[in-house]
Amino acid sequence: MNNFDRPVAITIDASTSPLANEGVAGAMRTTGKDAPVFTSESTKWTSLSDLNRGRFSIRPQGAMNYTTFDLQRLARVKEVKSIPLQKLDGTAADGSGWF
Repeated sequence: MNNFDRPVAITIDASTSPLANEGVAGAMRTTGKDAPVFTSESTKWTSLSDLNRGRFSIRPQGAMNYTTFDLQRLARVKEVKSIPLQKLDGTAADGSGWF
């Protein structure tokens, strides 16, 4: 539960790779004027689901706590809504009220 599959910078793609600079979040530049640009792919969140109680919890990388959503409450929402991942900082235990 406290594990991310791909930590930041565990793998890198050099600027000569066809995968490099494809808009990968977390791109890193090494020091030096002519230094190559590297990109790193990483897991940005982890989740837990409790289908018996109808709960879905998300914890972004960097947050200490999960934000939980009540799927039965969300089923009553009639329009498509979204929230930015940055809002899930773990300070709100119940995120269902955002909808």
